[in-house]
Amino acid sequence: MLRRVRQGARRRPGTSGRGSKLEYPADMEPKTILSLFDYSGQWTAPFAAAGHDVIMIDAKHDPELHDIAKFSVEYLIEVLGIEWVDAIIAAPDCTHFTNAGAQYWRIKDSDGRTAAAAHLVRQTLRCVEFYKPDFWVLENPVGRLPKVVAEIGPATFRFDPCDFAGELGRELTAAEISTLEEMLSWFELGRKFTAAEIDLVKRSNRYTKRTCLWGHFNVPTISRREPIRVCAQGSWLQRLGGTNGEGGKAARSDTPEGFARAFHAANDWSAAAVKGWGGTSLERIEAEEAEETGLIEQLQR
Repeated sequence: MLRRVRQGARRRPGTSGRGSKLEYPADMEPKTILSLFDYSGQWTAPFAAAGHDVIMIDAKHDPELHDIAKFSVEYLIEVLGIEWVDAIIAAPDCTHFTNAGAQYWRIKDSDGRTAAAAHLVRQTLRCVEFYKPDFWVLENPVGRLPKVVAEIGPATFRFDPCDFAGELGRELTAAEISTLEEMLSWFELGRKFTAAEIDLVKRSNRYTKRTCLWGHFNVPTISRREPIRVCAQGSWLQRLGGTNGEGGKAARSDTPEGFARAFHAANDWSAAAVKGWGGTSLERIEAEEAEETGLIEQLQR
């Protein structure tokens, strides 16, 4: 079954119970977001909390039904029943593209893993072409993705989690904020970090992990806080190493909460968001058709 998530929707006054019609403000009409390679729902959580319908697709939910490699127009509509989406958010596996695994690229090129991973990215682009959503975005860390899938082009935006750490200030206590500022000098002073202290760095998003975004979307507003160095390489993520199995892989792929909030705020279907996209998908299509009609009429004169 498809995993759909929607939170925060309000029931129409005078109705209750299962099957009640949901009511939204005029500027917050519920939209449908197709979230590909999404197991945790962290990136799309703010959209779900705002009442939008998030369709989470990931092989970990259902290896057979959610096999993105076999997606086609017929499969999307007839098997999954997804006839229309307003946005597409995708975070394909970076294992075969990231610079961190460059030493294995030649082996993966020869055994087919690179080609399989590239196919999944192209499947995402095919979904974008088919649905023509209001906005779409694809995420991957710094690596060779643009070289392997050349048609995706250069990244639209790059960021580190600490670039949006300001979004989380209200969740931290005064004592935690004070401790975080003290932590800025700890590594240089030789101070060791406890597990609880590293967890605070993670929760506050005060760390680096260079990430790239491709697509058609509004760039979120920066609220940067200085990153905290916890080891020689800098980020707490470097302390995970490469031997942590699925748990370590999941920790490295977690979407920073500050970024998720800021991205939602910039792409929430408000008037400003729609203007930033150049209109909704339907408006852009109508404008293109009108322009084509005008050109045809000019040629026929």
